[in-house]
Amino acid sequence: MAEEKVPVLAVLVCTLLSTFLPPVLSLSKCSMIDACKASTDKGNINLWPLIETGKPPRFSNIKEEKNKDNTYSWNPCNPWTENASSGTNECKDVAVCLLHVNSGETLYYGVGKANTTRFQLDGGTGDCSITYTGHFISLATQVQINLNCNEDEEGRIDEFIHSQDSEIIKATLHSKYACPLNKNLSTGSVLLIIFFSVLVIYLLGGMLFLKVTRGARGKELLPNYPFWSDLFMLMQEGCVFTVDKVKGLCGGRSTGYQSI
Repeated sequence: MAEEKVPVLAVLVCTLLSTFLPPVLSLSKCSMIDACKASTDKGNINLWPLIETGKPPRFSNIKEEKNKDNTYSWNPCNPWTENASSGTNECKDVAVCLLHVNSGETLYYGVGKANTTRFQLDGGTGDCSITYTGHFISLATQVQINLNCNEDEEGRIDEFIHSQDSEIIKATLHSKYACPLNKNLSTGSVLLIIFFSVLVIYLLGGMLFLKVTRGARGKELLPNYPFWSDLFMLMQEGCVFTVDKVKGLCGGRSTGYQSI
């Protein structure tokens, strides 16, 4: 009967998959640092890179889900003004401006004033969100923009949802800048931790399996010992061969691969 193979490779593959699959990011803390930066238990969220050079707003003419006569424009971080020449029908020093079309006339409402910016935790989604307050006609409004971490998106915002009963306006930003950044660990450090963690699991798991199931001792405790032994031997021979060829090119005596 063929010798039973150690299922360490399967354990290693499962570990790697669980390590590199995108985690479901759920926060338990979200507090404001400044108008475009928040502190979370996973690291800081920084939306400042999202702001483009040039004229704001960063996101313009975003439709409302159920009322296509309403469009929204949002500029995080810095206040801006829309239709300033009118004097009264304008959005002044806002973060979010609502353009409402009524009988062919476009009306501007500052539904989210920039100086009311707040960060808070959305308990339903586990995301950080930015909130603003403002007005629509004579009604007080609250705008809530959820920050969804998406490493593949520069910045994309969904259609706005306007609850007529409570005058709460919601939308979701999908962006890599909505992902918390942990300044304590660099990407290289994280990769090294992952590598050595997997290596330890591979070695300890394999040694334990071989000890318990086969009573292995000494070098036989090393998982897949024949493979690693052959690999190191081939690496050694390859290094010797390479050094020998380099010496030959530099004028030294080349003995060739057969001398190894």
